[in-house]
Amino acid sequence: MNGVPPGRAGRLWLLAKLGGARRSGDLLEQKRQLLLREYASVSSLADATRLEWESACREAERWMWRLALLGGRRELEVLSAGRSGKAQIEVSWQRSIGLERPERGRCLLPAADPLLDVSGNAAGAPSVEAYRHAVDAAAAHGVAAEATRRVAAELASTRRRLRSIEHRRIPELERRLRELELRLDAAELEEHVVSRWARQSQARDTGPARTA
Repeated sequence: MNGVPPGRAGRLWLLAKLGGARRSGDLLEQKRQLLLREYASVSSLADATRLEWESACREAERWMWRLALLGGRRELEVLSAGRSGKAQIEVSWQRSIGLERPERGRCLLPAADPLLDVSGNAAGAPSVEAYRHAVDAAAAHGVAAEATRRVAAELASTRRRLRSIEHRRIPELERRLRELELRLDAAELEEHVVSRWARQSQARDTGPARTA
């Protein structure tokens, strides 16, 4: 058995390794249970944020149609002229159960220029607000979806490691331990037989001398 010390030292070595493997399996099982609960939470949030995002998009489209009907293309150009710059996504992260994942996300949109934001269309401000909400909802869903993906990947990895310990590492160590104990028992029995034979032989040799 490669790597196993000979004799009784090998038995102690294997027992220590077996104990460590079982403790690792217990810890991985605890982690698996925690990840299952975490996955249920983040996947539920991903579903909820997806529905919110879809609803926000539909609402924004409705306001855009109203804006277009009331003012046409010119209103869109006026609203666009009052805003410049790029949107930014702000994400906060958390680390737990040995896993780093996004926790919250929001979209930071450029502010309107009050000198240029002069649309008189009644649907103008609600349209802008509706699209802001839709983009925010998209950011929230993106964070929840990525968190779900990361938790699912960590859960799959934990399951693989747990299966490896339970179905390969522990059975292999148990098999080696059984084989070693059988050899130790056989060696002990052989030693006992040899020792008894030696004592009996010595007793015969040192017994009282016979007379003719």
